Amino acid sequence: FWGHRFAWFGQQTGSPWAILPGSYLEFLQSLSKRTRKNIVNLTRRLKREHPEIQFGCVLDPEEIEAVFSALVDLHQTRWKNRNLPGAFSSDLFKKFHLDMVYHKLEMGDLRMFYVKNEDTFIAVDLCYKMDSRVFDYIKGFDEEWEKYSVGFLLLSYAIEYSISEGAKSIDFLIGDADYKNRLATHTANDWFLMI
Repeated sequence: FWGHRFAWFGQQTGSPWAILPGSYLEFLQSLSKRTRKNIVNLTRRLKREHPEIQFGCVLDPEEIEAVFSALVDLHQTRWKNRNLPGAFSSDLFKKFHLDMVYHKLEMGDLRMFYVKNEDTFIAVDLCYKMDSRVFDYIKGFDEEWEKYSVGFLLLSYAIEYSISEGAKSIDFLIGDADYKNRLATHTANDWFLMI
C-alpha cells in the first residue's frame, strides 16, 4: 500500500469466483466432499420438512416489486440485528437498485433468485448476468431459517440455474466469506485507486 497527498493505491481482499462446467452435477463433483454432502442433505431436509418450499427466478416484471421488497426487508433486518445500517438504509440507494432491476430484466440481464415458503419469501439473491458471466451482487435471508442454510442453498440453486442457461462463470464479488470460498475455484486480486 502506498499513499500520496492526492492519491492512494492498494490491494483489498480478493474476489472469489468459480468456473461453471457443462452440468450442475459436474459442478457438485468439483466441490469438496463435505460441501457437496451439505448441499444435497440440506436441500433434501428442507424439502422433506417443508414440502411447500419453492425456489425460483424472477421472469415477470409483475414479480419484481414483491421480490425486491423482500430482499430489502430481509437484508436490512439481518444487518440491523448486528447494529449495522445495511446496504438499503438509503432511500436513494433503494430507488437506484429498483430502477436497475426493472431495466436489467428488460435487457435480459437480471437474475433475481428467491426461496419462498408458501407466500413468504425467506431468501432473495440479486444477481446480474453479463455475457456468459453471472455476478452475485447482494442477498438477504430470514435468520429463523438459518439451520437449513437457505442463503447458501439459494446460491447453489442460482449456480444450477446459471449452468442450465450456459453461463461459464459466477463471480461472488469482493470479500472472502466462507460460503464463497466453499464454492469458488479461483480468487481474483482486487486493487483500489482513490484520487
